[in-house]
Amino acid sequence: SILSYNILNYPLSNATKADTLKAIIKHTKPDVFMITELTSSSGVATILNNALNVDGVNYYAAATYFNGPDTDNMMFYNSQKFGLKSQYEIPTVLRNISEYVLYYKSSDIATTLDTTFLHCYMAHLKASNTPADSIQRNQEAVTFKNYLDSKNQPIDNIFLGGDFNLYTSQEAAYNTILNGGTVSLVDPINTPGDWNNNAAFQSVHTQSTRSGSLGDGGSFGGMDDRFDFILVGNDVMNGTNKLKYVTNTYTAVGNDGQHFNKSINASPTNTAVPANVADALYYMSDHLPILMKVYYDAALSVDENNHLETWSGY
Repeated sequence: SILSYNILNYPLSNATKADTLKAIIKHTKPDVFMITELTSSSGVATILNNALNVDGVNYYAAATYFNGPDTDNMMFYNSQKFGLKSQYEIPTVLRNISEYVLYYKSSDIATTLDTTFLHCYMAHLKASNTPADSIQRNQEAVTFKNYLDSKNQPIDNIFLGGDFNLYTSQEAAYNTILNGGTVSLVDPINTPGDWNNNAAFQSVHTQSTRSGSLGDGGSFGGMDDRFDFILVGNDVMNGTNKLKYVTNTYTAVGNDGQHFNKSINASPTNTAVPANVADALYYMSDHLPILMKVYYDAALSVDENNHLETWSGY
């Protein structure tokens, strides 16, 4: 289970919200949890100790925190399933895009020295809906795709999460992310269109969870934008590198398709999540998290060529 979430300037917006996040974590049970809009290293410890490793759970670990320009990203992961091989910050004209490379702890890893890698990325592109903002989003997308091309090697199992602030699939940044450079990505639910304030896309909207202001700096106006995504490599869709997307598991957590221009916990009763989770989504952030599941099966492909003894940082 892979979860991507804009957590709304945490902990600056409200440092006590780790308990609110805990309800969302207990419902989604992510193995990989990527966040954006983190405002300090103290938020990493608070999330780890008060939202993840709680109520008998003790296996979550965190990547290293980097204090970049503006707000930051972070990844937490299930250390029983994964180890962190490396991480890197990709500078853009505004915020860094973060790279986290995980390896799967297969049961025979100690003897085979063979594993499967996940290349996870978290991005928060320029906000607002002017032509200049759209141009800057594309510049950030170009920087990301140029970085992937600079590796000059196949990149297995890419998961790009984040808040892309896209209003329509016609934006240049969307095409750049999917088709720019030599590494193509895929929208698992293949839902292009004019997402902004369009009821035809109410089942995939991710922002805003509130119809009115809560005084924490979050946007409001109800559910009417698709800003948040997890995009993946083609190999994840067809399983050629041991990880395969589980069909119909990609979801905007809490979106039941019945709250267009409404708060996520308003009437009618939210049928996608329990009431306490709908309330937690409302108070935690103005965005919904994106969740998707992938299935690991070593028999899906030929053996990996990367081996433990040759690992090194990028």
